[in-house]
Amino acid sequence: MQPVNEVEEIARLRREHGLLLLLLDLGHTRELQPLLGSILAAITELTGAELGYLEVFDLQGRPYWAVSESRSDEQIESIRRLISNSIVVEALATGKPIQTPSAQLDPKFAGRPSVRDNLIQAVLCCPIHGEEATGVLYLQGQQAFGQADLDLADLFCRSVGAMIDTVLELERTREESDPTRELRERLNVGRLIGRSEALARVLHDLETVAPSMVHVLLTGPSGTGKNVVARTIHENSPRATGPFVAVNCANLPRHLVESELFGAERGAHSTAHKSRKGRVESAEGGTLFLDEIGELPFDIQSSLLHLLQDKEYYRLGADKPRRADIRIIAATNADIEQRIAERSFRADLYHRLNVFPIAMPALAERRQDIIPLAEHFLARFAKEDGVPAPEISPGARRVLLQGDWAGNIRELENTLRRALLLAARDSKATLAAHHLRGRAGAPGSDADPDPFPSLQEATLRFQQDYIRTAIETSKGNVTQAAELLDVVRATIYNILGR
Repeated sequence: MQPVNEVEEIARLRREHGLLLLLLDLGHTRELQPLLGSILAAITELTGAELGYLEVFDLQGRPYWAVSESRSDEQIESIRRLISNSIVVEALATGKPIQTPSAQLDPKFAGRPSVRDNLIQAVLCCPIHGEEATGVLYLQGQQAFGQADLDLADLFCRSVGAMIDTVLELERTREESDPTRELRERLNVGRLIGRSEALARVLHDLETVAPSMVHVLLTGPSGTGKNVVARTIHENSPRATGPFVAVNCANLPRHLVESELFGAERGAHSTAHKSRKGRVESAEGGTLFLDEIGELPFDIQSSLLHLLQDKEYYRLGADKPRRADIRIIAATNADIEQRIAERSFRADLYHRLNVFPIAMPALAERRQDIIPLAEHFLARFAKEDGVPAPEISPGARRVLLQGDWAGNIRELENTLRRALLLAARDSKATLAAHHLRGRAGAPGSDADPDPFPSLQEATLRFQQDYIRTAIETSKGNVTQAAELLDVVRATIYNILGR
């Protein structure tokens, strides 16, 4: 039977082994915050701390996010009240770890209210360094922390510092390069996903026209989201509390178009067994959206023109007009001017509708929005299916960004619907490039991740895999792993720190 202290040492080595493997995963994760929670829990257990807490600050010094072994926001906030903010500030200000066996007896901190009120004893607080301190690791307990605990905390803070710098820089770049941000602060445009210049131009037009009663004509290729823009105009207009009624003119049965739009009196035609209201009446006080207006039969166009000019219409079979209080937004992917030349669309109706045209860009003109749209669709479909939303792998991102997307947002949406099913079938938490194969125009590669990374990235991958194998072989004993690799322990820690 092994001595107790030897059993404890083996258990500690196993826990340290697990922690080192988690630190190696830092370089491969796209979701930093959940992994940090697991690493923090491992460090808390290894050091014997009663409380572990990690806080990261944004580029303006404001709390960006916090992590603890507890998962809920309420529990994290409760822990936040138990720690010493003065010790956190001291670590950030000096850029050096703070290690005290008893904050209550430490002349630097004994007089601080948080220390006094929470009876704080041993504390180890280590600043997280990238280019500068961007956060802190805070450990608190009853027993003093030793040098081994400080070494672990320092390894963690050096390992995660560069990663956090990258996350914050991406956030800063995203904010600076988002021309839609200020518009989103002024408008209710949550349905419109993206941050491209092309989308910003649409939002500028939307902001201009939404408060008015002017009729709008949305043009552009099929599948570009004209329905969503029409609804967004309505939601930002004085008519937002009224109904939004959408009609696809191409789907209306030709012999029923007039009654569908304007309603019918009883007996007006063979199926009119009772009086019924049409879409115009249903939209009273709100907005009527006429999609594919170019497909409206020529003989019905005069009735629509009368509605636009005089704000009144006739039910089919009626001899008295009805007043209409509606706003009309129309959309088309057809060349209306060509239809006018062919005498299949009325020029006067076109000019009435085309008071304020908004041209919808093809998805190829707003490639910056492809990944945000993809993430939005995956989250929505995953919620509908009751499964976790998968991450999009680097290879899949390249496929998405390089696709031609002739069918625009609608094609992207349908492709991701199918891809999510394939990923779920494979029991994958990540959407890979091969899940996107099989659709027209997809330039995806079966190799995922990139088979030709940069030389620096390939070298780092090799070093990490090599160290991982050595650590597993030595069952988590870093000294033995270093001997296997014929390097000093510091080399292993330095590579982990990268």
